[in-house]
Amino acid sequence: MISFKSILPFTKHKFEDLFEEANYKITLRFSFFLCISLILLYLTQFISYDLNRSNLILFATVVSFIFYFYTLKTGEYKKPALIGSYVYAIIIEMSLYSIPKNPTIIAGIWMINNIFFTFRCVNKKNGILLTIIHCFSISSYYLFNAQQLGEPLLSNDINLFDRIGICFNLLFAFLVFLFFIHQTIDTNIKASLKIKNINQEIFNQFEIINQQNEEKTILLKEIHHRVKNNLQIIISLLRLQSYQIEDCESLQSFNEAINRIMAISSIHEKIYQNDSFANIKIEEYFNDLIREIISNSTIHSKIETTLTFEVESIKLNPIVPLALIINELISNSIKHYDEKNQKINIELKFKKVGDKNLQITYSDNGVWKESTKKNTLGIELITALTKQINGNLILTKNPSTKYVFDFENII
Repeated sequence: MISFKSILPFTKHKFEDLFEEANYKITLRFSFFLCISLILLYLTQFISYDLNRSNLILFATVVSFIFYFYTLKTGEYKKPALIGSYVYAIIIEMSLYSIPKNPTIIAGIWMINNIFFTFRCVNKKNGILLTIIHCFSISSYYLFNAQQLGEPLLSNDINLFDRIGICFNLLFAFLVFLFFIHQTIDTNIKASLKIKNINQEIFNQFEIINQQNEEKTILLKEIHHRVKNNLQIIISLLRLQSYQIEDCESLQSFNEAINRIMAISSIHEKIYQNDSFANIKIEEYFNDLIREIISNSTIHSKIETTLTFEVESIKLNPIVPLALIINELISNSIKHYDEKNQKINIELKFKKVGDKNLQITYSDNGVWKESTKKNTLGIELITALTKQINGNLILTKNPSTKYVFDFENII
């Protein structure tokens, strides 16, 4: 069976939008079928020797070929479809008034073809406009001209050749209409199948990506779990080693190092337990971290904490520096504990500023004594870690010690 595509080669143009491609194909095929139909219709008009009818059909045929080859070459269908709709509207109106032998049903069918084509391949606005034009035209014809020109279907003065011409005209008008409907349905079905195939392909790709993500998630969790275990081994070894240290100052420095490693270990444990690697829920994490730091202190019974979290989660990257900063702050509060005070009251607040910025306020009721050393490791570490995650630090010591950190784009 010879397919429609084999009648004349079609230039393939690529369209990103499936509906644009469908409209292009309909416009191209419809204009080509219209060319063939009008040629055959033009040949049949020699039977009736109607010059006006033949000239109109010849003009419509030439216009159809021009639009067809323009669309075929350029891949542009909107302009030819728009211009063609109005050109054919003019031709149909001329045939309605200039060919009295034609019954109005023929013009009506061509009008329906033109309206359907405009709605499908141009746009709704022009489709409505042409519908109004054709409705007004056919109504005017029946109101003012039908009686004067005579309705051919109601007249007995039509000879055999005229009847044959009218029959061919009706036949080709119906064929064009049926072809357009067929192409619309066929193109929509093909577009639906193509969309279905694309959706299936996207779904398959999603399944593959999802499986890869699950594998990577399991791998990352395993890495964090092993890092946490290794750090716990290091902490245990350091604590065993600390039992052999007799110098109080050295032991204190040793314990501070252990606390820092412990803070990092705690982070890896929380990441391992977390469902998402994108964000970390900070309330649970910092509650556990602070509780663990305080429990390792000899004065843990004298420490009270007030923790306020106005932020639910933050990004993964800044969590390690933040944990080390909090560890240093609490360690310094414990280090500068004054026995005259019965309790150490530590306040820690996480406040959201804007959409992505975070402000951390840390304070206690003690007065931190200035160290005899110019640059202590704790303060240097806090300053360095703050800069590392694009933060600013404001420190006040009167009447009590207070740190205010402002971090950008970490939520």
